[in-house]
Amino acid sequence: MRKLWMGIIGAVLGFLANLPLEAAEFWNPILNAELTAGYRQDNFSWAMSGLHNFPNELWRMNWKGVQIFEVTSQWSYTSCNNYYIRANGGWGTIGGASVTARGRDHNIANTSFTSSNASSSADSLKHHNPFSRIHGDSRDGNVWDGSACVGYQWMSNGRRFIFMPVVGYSYHALNYQMDKGRQVFNSMDFPILLGPIHDLHVNYRPRIQGPFVGFDFNTILEMPCVLLFGTVEFHWDQYRANGRWNFQDQFVNSWHDSTSGKGLWVNLGFNYRMGCNWYLGVIGTYRNWHGRKGRHVTRSLKNTLEEPDQVFGTMPAFPPGEHTHLKRVQWNSWSVSATLDFRFWED
Repeated sequence: MRKLWMGIIGAVLGFLANLPLEAAEFWNPILNAELTAGYRQDNFSWAMSGLHNFPNELWRMNWKGVQIFEVTSQWSYTSCNNYYIRANGGWGTIGGASVTARGRDHNIANTSFTSSNASSSADSLKHHNPFSRIHGDSRDGNVWDGSACVGYQWMSNGRRFIFMPVVGYSYHALNYQMDKGRQVFNSMDFPILLGPIHDLHVNYRPRIQGPFVGFDFNTILEMPCVLLFGTVEFHWDQYRANGRWNFQDQFVNSWHDSTSGKGLWVNLGFNYRMGCNWYLGVIGTYRNWHGRKGRHVTRSLKNTLEEPDQVFGTMPAFPPGEHTHLKRVQWNSWSVSATLDFRFWED
């Protein structure tokens, strides 16, 4: 999928390089308003490595196939002097019968090492052998997105093609959850304990924000009166996330993650003119973001279980204030939405 989008971007850039662009000239400002509603799917994962001499991956959680119903709005304004402003905002909800998400963790963080088992345990770390695996469902949560950018507008071929280089800032909030946990693999307990983990709730709230550069474009096909448009953005972001693992209100672990990363955002769509400046169409969006190595800090840890060791090797339990390493974060998302636009072409 990523290679496909990079190929599309390359083709667009090659097309732009051969266009005789010139500054557009308008007598009056232009204002466009867009409302979209549609389906979005996220895949998200984060992983951390261990303390001191254990740099390999120790814990990972994945949310796969997070199905979201999303509504967004976009406003763009072009002044008489060709200055361009765009603002976007969106909200989506995770929920309903068709929405599923799965959390899976691989925890080998709490292993105690001795001279006799250090070699075999190190091999286990090297090959990422899991001590436990938990599956769960997510049928709640929400997502928020917002961005704003400024640029300058150029045109070619009598305003049939318009190109706007932009620089801006974006903010993305993801509120994921996991419930109905069930342990499907366990190499820590004897006899092996598998099955549902009652009253287990996990919340994870990433925040991704930072600057971006890119370009917007649109072109008009007079027959059959279709407007093709799109955006390409390259992001450099800061990542902050708060997590909470709650088992029966007796084992409660809260943590904070931080790192930085970069990503690619692509929108492509078309609108069909219905008349009187109203357009109806479809837009597709693709996002791909990767976080670098960062910090994972336990903020608080409560364990009042009758058998405190029952979470050993199954749930994260690092001492408060002691940080491990956030090894990687990955978020990719795609969406397809119907659009309703009102475009002012006064000049």
